[in-house]
Amino acid sequence: MTSDTDDADIESIDGIGPKTADTLREAGIDTVGDLRTMERTDLYDIEGIGAATASQLLAVVDGDDAEANEGDDGSADESNDADENDADDADEDSDDTATTTNTESSGAPGLIEIRNETVELAPELISRDLDGVIEVTKRGDEWVAVVEMIERKSVPDTQDILGRYEIEFDEAGTLTGYRRVNRYRRTESNPDEF
Repeated sequence: MTSDTDDADIESIDGIGPKTADTLREAGIDTVGDLRTMERTDLYDIEGIGAATASQLLAVVDGDDAEANEGDDGSADESNDADENDADDADEDSDDTATTTNTESSGAPGLIEIRNETVELAPELISRDLDGVIEVTKRGDEWVAVVEMIERKSVPDTQDILGRYEIEFDEAGTLTGYRRVNRYRRTESNPDEF
Protein backbone atom coordinates (compact mmCIF):
# COMPACT_ATOMS: atom_id res chain seq x y z
CA MET A 1 0.00 0.00 0.00
CA THR A 2 1.43 3.39 -0.87
CA SER A 3 2.03 6.24 1.53
CA ASP A 4 -0.74 8.08 -0.35
CA THR A 5 -3.18 5.41 0.81
CA ASP A 6 -1.79 5.53 4.35
CA ASP A 7 -2.56 9.27 4.38
CA ALA A 8 -6.16 8.66 3.23
CA ASP A 9 -8.92 9.56 5.66
CA ILE A 10 -10.26 6.62 7.68
CA GLU A 11 -13.72 7.14 6.16
CA SER A 12 -12.32 6.31 2.71
CA ILE A 13 -12.29 2.60 3.66
CA ASP A 14 -15.27 0.70 2.23
CA GLY A 15 -17.72 -0.14 4.99
CA ILE A 16 -16.73 2.64 7.40
CA GLY A 17 -19.55 5.07 7.87
CA PRO A 18 -19.54 8.47 9.54
CA LYS A 19 -20.40 7.10 13.00
CA THR A 20 -17.56 4.55 13.05
CA ALA A 21 -15.17 7.11 11.54
CA ASP A 22 -16.04 9.62 14.28
CA THR A 23 -15.50 6.95 16.96
CA LEU A 24 -12.10 6.11 15.49
CA ARG A 25 -11.13 9.79 15.18
CA GLU A 26 -12.00 10.36 18.85
CA ALA A 27 -9.52 7.56 19.64
CA GLY A 28 -6.82 9.28 17.57
CA ILE A 29 -7.16 7.16 14.41
CA ASP A 30 -7.54 9.65 11.56
CA THR A 31 -5.92 7.89 8.61
CA VAL A 32 -5.52 4.44 7.10
CA GLY A 33 -1.89 4.58 8.25
CA ASP A 34 -3.01 5.18 11.85
CA LEU A 35 -5.27 2.14 11.59
CA ARG A 36 -2.45 0.04 10.14
CA THR A 37 -0.32 0.71 13.25
CA MET A 38 -3.05 -0.41 15.67
CA GLU A 39 -3.08 -3.78 17.37
CA ARG A 40 -6.32 -5.75 17.28
CA THR A 41 -6.64 -5.66 21.09
CA ASP A 42 -6.22 -1.87 21.12
CA LEU A 43 -9.11 -1.56 18.65
CA TYR A 44 -11.28 -3.78 20.90
CA ASP A 45 -10.69 -1.33 23.74
CA ILE A 46 -12.20 1.58 21.82
CA GLU A 47 -15.76 2.09 23.04
CA GLY A 48 -18.17 1.43 20.17
CA ILE A 49 -15.76 -0.81 18.24
CA GLY A 50 -16.43 -4.47 18.93
CA ALA A 51 -14.38 -7.51 18.06
CA ALA A 52 -16.22 -8.05 14.78
CA THR A 53 -15.74 -4.46 13.63
CA ALA A 54 -12.07 -4.49 14.67
CA SER A 55 -11.50 -7.71 12.75
CA GLN A 56 -13.26 -6.32 9.70
CA LEU A 57 -11.22 -3.10 9.77
CA LEU A 58 -7.91 -4.91 10.07
CA ALA A 59 -8.90 -7.45 7.43
CA VAL A 60 -9.71 -4.65 4.98
CA VAL A 61 -6.37 -2.94 5.65
CA ASP A 62 -4.48 -6.26 5.43
CA GLY A 63 -6.49 -7.26 2.34
CA ASP A 64 -5.55 -3.97 0.68
CA ASP A 65 -1.89 -4.81 1.32
CA ALA A 66 -2.29 -8.20 -0.35
CA GLU A 67 -4.14 -6.73 -3.33
CA ALA A 68 -1.56 -3.98 -3.76
CA ASN A 69 1.30 -6.50 -3.65
CA GLU A 70 -0.33 -8.94 -6.11
CA GLY A 71 0.33 -6.61 -9.05
CA ASP A 72 3.83 -5.70 -7.83
CA ASP A 73 6.91 -7.20 -9.38
CA GLY A 74 8.64 -6.77 -6.02
CA SER A 75 10.28 -3.46 -6.86
CA ALA A 76 9.05 -0.79 -4.46
CA ASP A 77 11.39 1.82 -6.00
CA GLU A 78 9.71 1.65 -9.42
CA SER A 79 6.20 2.12 -8.02
CA ASN A 80 7.35 5.01 -5.83
CA ASP A 81 9.04 6.70 -8.81
CA ALA A 82 5.85 6.38 -10.85
CA ASP A 83 3.79 7.87 -8.02
CA GLU A 84 6.13 10.84 -7.67
CA ASN A 85 6.00 11.66 -11.40
CA ASP A 86 2.20 11.73 -11.70
CA ALA A 87 0.02 14.69 -10.82
CA ASP A 88 -2.24 14.27 -7.77
CA ASP A 89 -5.46 13.76 -9.76
CA ALA A 90 -3.82 11.48 -12.29
CA ASP A 91 -2.19 9.52 -9.46
CA GLU A 92 -5.56 8.85 -7.83
CA ASP A 93 -7.06 7.75 -11.14
CA SER A 94 -4.14 5.46 -11.98
CA ASP A 95 -4.24 3.85 -8.51
CA ASP A 96 -7.94 3.09 -8.96
CA THR A 97 -7.31 1.69 -12.43
CA ALA A 98 -4.34 -0.40 -11.26
CA THR A 99 -6.36 -1.94 -8.43
CA THR A 100 -9.22 -2.76 -10.78
CA THR A 101 -6.86 -4.20 -13.37
CA ASN A 102 -5.03 -6.35 -10.80
CA THR A 103 -8.31 -7.76 -9.49
CA GLU A 104 -9.63 -8.42 -12.99
CA SER A 105 -6.42 -9.94 -14.33
CA SER A 106 -5.98 -12.31 -11.39
CA GLY A 107 -9.64 -13.31 -11.60
CA ALA A 108 -9.67 -13.84 -7.84
CA PRO A 109 -12.14 -11.76 -5.85
CA GLY A 110 -10.99 -9.69 -2.90
CA LEU A 111 -12.49 -9.09 0.51
CA ILE A 112 -14.90 -6.38 -0.63
CA GLU A 113 -16.23 -8.47 -3.54
CA ILE A 114 -16.86 -11.41 -1.22
CA ARG A 115 -18.60 -9.14 1.30
CA ASN A 116 -20.81 -7.66 -1.42
CA GLU A 117 -21.62 -11.12 -2.78
CA THR A 118 -22.52 -12.24 0.75
CA VAL A 119 -24.88 -9.30 1.26
CA GLU A 120 -26.58 -10.12 -2.04
CA LEU A 121 -26.83 -13.90 -1.65
CA ALA A 122 -27.43 -14.49 2.08
CA PRO A 123 -31.11 -13.42 2.30
CA GLU A 124 -32.06 -15.47 -0.77
CA LEU A 125 -29.97 -18.48 0.23
CA ILE A 126 -31.13 -18.70 3.86
CA SER A 127 -34.64 -17.25 3.32
CA ARG A 128 -34.23 -14.81 6.20
CA ASP A 129 -33.53 -11.08 6.54
CA LEU A 130 -29.85 -10.18 6.84
CA ASP A 131 -28.99 -8.40 10.09
CA GLY A 132 -25.32 -7.90 9.28
CA VAL A 133 -22.04 -9.28 8.00
CA ILE A 134 -19.93 -10.12 11.05
CA GLU A 135 -16.72 -11.33 9.44
CA VAL A 136 -15.13 -12.17 6.10
CA THR A 137 -11.91 -14.18 6.22
CA LYS A 138 -9.80 -16.28 3.92
CA ARG A 139 -9.12 -19.83 5.14
CA GLY A 140 -6.65 -21.54 2.87
CA ASP A 141 -8.09 -21.44 -0.64
CA GLU A 142 -11.63 -20.50 0.41
CA TRP A 143 -13.43 -17.45 1.73
CA VAL A 144 -15.75 -17.70 4.73
CA ALA A 145 -18.29 -14.99 5.52
CA VAL A 146 -20.07 -14.98 8.87
CA VAL A 147 -23.48 -13.32 8.91
CA GLU A 148 -26.29 -12.77 11.37
CA MET A 149 -29.78 -13.43 10.03
CA ILE A 150 -33.05 -12.52 11.75
CA GLU A 151 -34.72 -15.88 12.30
CA ARG A 152 -37.67 -14.55 14.25
CA LYS A 153 -38.71 -10.91 14.51
CA SER A 154 -40.15 -9.76 17.82
CA VAL A 155 -41.46 -6.61 19.43
CA PRO A 156 -39.38 -5.13 20.90
CA ASP A 157 -36.58 -6.03 18.51
CA THR A 158 -34.29 -6.79 21.46
CA GLN A 159 -36.16 -10.09 21.63
CA ASP A 160 -35.39 -11.03 18.00
CA ILE A 161 -33.89 -14.48 17.51
CA LEU A 162 -30.72 -14.27 15.42
CA GLY A 163 -28.91 -17.05 13.62
CA ARG A 164 -25.20 -16.88 12.90
CA TYR A 165 -24.25 -18.56 9.62
CA GLU A 166 -20.98 -19.32 7.87
CA ILE A 167 -21.19 -18.93 4.10
CA GLU A 168 -18.33 -20.48 2.14
CA PHE A 169 -16.93 -19.39 -1.23
CA ASP A 170 -14.15 -21.01 -3.25
CA GLU A 171 -11.11 -18.99 -4.33
CA ALA A 172 -12.96 -17.88 -7.49
CA GLY A 173 -15.80 -16.44 -5.38
CA THR A 174 -18.33 -19.19 -6.19
CA LEU A 175 -20.71 -20.10 -3.37
CA THR A 176 -19.90 -23.61 -2.12
CA GLY A 177 -22.02 -23.96 1.02
CA TYR A 178 -23.38 -22.56 4.24
CA ARG A 179 -24.27 -23.71 7.74
CA ARG A 180 -25.81 -22.28 10.88
CA VAL A 181 -23.27 -22.18 13.69
CA ASN A 182 -25.27 -20.49 16.44
CA ARG A 183 -28.72 -19.26 17.37
CA TYR A 184 -29.46 -16.75 20.13
CA ARG A 185 -31.63 -13.90 21.31
CA ARG A 186 -30.35 -10.49 20.20
CA THR A 187 -29.82 -9.38 23.82
CA GLU A 188 -27.82 -12.46 24.82
CA SER A 189 -24.13 -11.83 25.18
CA ASN A 190 -22.03 -13.46 22.54
CA PRO A 191 -18.58 -14.67 23.67
CA ASP A 192 -16.72 -13.39 20.61
CA GLU A 193 -17.95 -9.85 21.22
CA PHE A 194 -15.86 -9.44 24.40
